[in-house]
Amino acid sequence: MALGSEGSDSSLHFPRILCLHGGGTNARIFRMQCRAFKYHLGSEFRFVFAAPFPARPGPDVTAVYSNCGPFRGWLRPVDETEDQDFYAAEASMLIQNSINTATIADNHLGATGEVVGVLGFARIAASLLYNQQLRCQQLDGGSEMKTNSVMNWPNFRFAVLLAGRGRLVWLMPDVPMPQDLFLHCSPLPYRPCCKTTLLAGKGYISMTSCSCLRSMSTASKM
Repeated sequence: MALGSEGSDSSLHFPRILCLHGGGTNARIFRMQCRAFKYHLGSEFRFVFAAPFPARPGPDVTAVYSNCGPFRGWLRPVDETEDQDFYAAEASMLIQNSINTATIADNHLGATGEVVGVLGFARIAASLLYNQQLRCQQLDGGSEMKTNSVMNWPNFRFAVLLAGRGRLVWLMPDVPMPQDLFLHCSPLPYRPCCKTTLLAGKGYISMTSCSCLRSMSTASKM
């Protein structure tokens, strides 16, 4: 599902931002929640929404959006009897397929812009950034980790992360997962090499990082 300039083709060539809503909501709800972003950025970016799994509504969602189902999320419940390795591979594939399907559907509407950014709730959005970082390290020869995964992920140049809670989601099932990073909160061994904006309350903090935090500035309120 895409959110551009409704009733106009003017946004079809714009670079695109992948919008990843939190668990237990959906693209329709996140589209309404992103109206301020559209107001400020709609003349320069096109918005694409995705999420793969059916889910129960999140906390307090039904108080406002009870008639906006069905609800979706980025993780699905796992039965203890399931093969965990198979589940991890399947989940990674479905997440990737959801993102690719949303982008392809937007392409069919005539959109041609590159997917350059991600706007989303931090668990999945941060996971995509960390996944991209590890791929870049492999390509640059900076990591000994090898993977056979063929993942056609977008190449993000910036990100906006909201509600930074929860553990990261490991998106490379054929690579051993770093337990210390994904089982509890701990600093990333490398910071994502892209510009990341972390929203905080009514304002936001803009951070630019590349291996180490180089600058931090408080931006004006949105």
